[in-house]
Amino acid sequence: MFDVGNSIMCTGGTYALTSGLVHTGEKYKPVNLRSIAAKLLGSVPFAVYMLMLVCAVLQLHLPQPVYTLTGLIGGANTFLSMLMIGMMFEMTLDLDKLKQVREVVLYRYVFGIALAWLCFYHVPLSAEVKEVLTLVFLAPSTAIGPIFIARMGGNVELAGFANSITIVLSIILMTLFFTFLHI
Repeated sequence: MFDVGNSIMCTGGTYALTSGLVHTGEKYKPVNLRSIAAKLLGSVPFAVYMLMLVCAVLQLHLPQPVYTLTGLIGGANTFLSMLMIGMMFEMTLDLDKLKQVREVVLYRYVFGIALAWLCFYHVPLSAEVKEVLTLVFLAPSTAIGPIFIARMGGNVELAGFANSITIVLSIILMTLFFTFLHI
């Protein structure tokens, strides 16, 4: 279930909601169900995910060559995501921009650590579910985020830099968390 919700939000849901609230680069359009639906359906990853979800629910199967081809393409996903982030990453030591990144990352991880702690110690779920939820709360920013920042006319270099920082911090925090818990 996490993958379904995560995919919906990461492949267009968050962009559809925030682009109506943040007015940079695009002509202002009020947030309503029609504008959200248009942006969601305009996201190719979201549309494909929804199509495949419908096929799974209806138990429709694609021909085997389609799975073979998409498996080859999907195998390059990690490399392409890192390449995209690397192309957007521009290390400039502008103090104002570094403060912006620090603020965003700080908020993200203060809330993430607090939610992970609350979940792990105070939510009556099995240990495995708590571990997975903790990973979710400590996870890095989605690799597709800088693309949506570019669509909204935002600072892509800053988004790429913040994304890279969250990858490093998440690896460190996840390692410390599971080392501390002896898992």
